[in-house]
Order: sequence, then C-alpha cells, then structure tokens
Amino acid sequence: MGKGGGLLVAGALLITSACASAQVPERIVYVSDRDGNREIYSSLLDGSDPRNLSENPARDQAPTVSADGRSIAFLSDRTGPLGVWVMARDGSDPRMVAETPDADFGLDWSPDGRLLAMTIQRPGQGTHDIGLLELETGEIT
Repeated sequence: MGKGGGLLVAGALLITSACASAQVPERIVYVSDRDGNREIYSSLLDGSDPRNLSENPARDQAPTVSADGRSIAFLSDRTGPLGVWVMARDGSDPRMVAETPDADFGLDWSPDGRLLAMTIQRPGQGTHDIGLLELETGEIT
C-alpha cells in the first residue's frame, strides 16, 4: 500500500506481560509503511496507540518478539547490506548483530533467546535454507 497510511502485515506478533501466572497480551508488533517506508510499529490489541519503534529511513522488516518479550529482532538495510538487528521492545538500543545479505524473510527466536532462525536464499539458487544465528558471536550456520 502507498503513503496513505497503508499497513503491511505478514504476521502480527504479541508482546505479553505476566499477570497472575498467565501471559496477557499487551501490544502487537507489525510492519507499516504509513511514514513512506517500512517501519516496525507496535500498537494495543485494538489498533490504538500506534508507536513507530524503528524510526529510520531504511527498510525495516520481519520483526519477531523474543520469548521473554524484552527484545525484537528484525531485518534492515540501514547500514548497507541487509542485516539482522535487535532492539528493546520499546525500540531503544537498536544494534546490528549480523550482516545477512542472503536473508530473505522470516526470523524466529529460540526459546532461550540465544539463537535466531532465519530463511536464507542463496544467490543463484531458487531454494531456501534455514540459517541459525548465534547472537553472542554473530556466527551463522
């Protein structure tokens, strides 16, 4: 969709908080181009209170929330080649953890938060592979 407040949603992710030993959804995380480029937003479950979390002229996409709800991983080309970035759930402290020019789409956290799985398309090949990114070292296998 165009600049008229379009919304790009490949899938919305929930940020939760513990409440009486149950997980209660607080906000959803999604991609929107309402500001003219793809940005990562969060809003309340009813769509109110949208917040731009990534606020960068680069293309930010494929957000995924960690199991503990504290971090959001996403793909971005803000430093040139596509990379995997991680930021706090409020959008603060964005940092690139690995350059991944072959990453195609999709990231997912391991339950312990140490790894990110990603879909990789190798140049010149029509197939996709699954890559694992060790967040501490930035190594992809």
